[in-house]
Amino acid sequence: MSEQGIEIIVRGVWMQDGQVLVCRDLENGHCFLPGGHVEFGETAAGALQREMVEELGLSLQVGRFLGAVESAFDQADGSGSITRHHEVNLVFELSSQDIDPADAASQEAHIAFEWCQVDDMTGPKPTINLLPPTMAKLINTAANKGNTNWSSSWE
Repeated sequence: MSEQGIEIIVRGVWMQDGQVLVCRDLENGHCFLPGGHVEFGETAAGALQREMVEELGLSLQVGRFLGAVESAFDQADGSGSITRHHEVNLVFELSSQDIDPADAASQEAHIAFEWCQVDDMTGPKPTINLLPPTMAKLINTAANKGNTNWSSSWE
């Protein structure tokens, strides 16, 4: 098992008409909020804007900070090697005044984007399980204009 450092990830919650844009890993089927790693010397908001252009080909506005989610997990690759991950996800609202949500299409072959009902992720029996699972709290924060929040898979 390979040990890694702590990863700083930015994620975005783009909501339209009671739906949230979700990213799906096409190989494993995992769902997560769009975003990616913060590079050295980059602000979190700048990293999220860059990731949206890279993944979606869209320039979205980064808005309110919704909270942070700490997560630790093991991930196997195709050869059976296991990598331990420890990440801190910084989650922000995303918006656009002039982009049609239907234009949200993946620019990368290994992921796809889909619009999902908020209730499908945040209700008592979610049908879409986001990784990490506590991300649903931050979607609720965005949907209900609540206070920012911190959660950890270690709590």
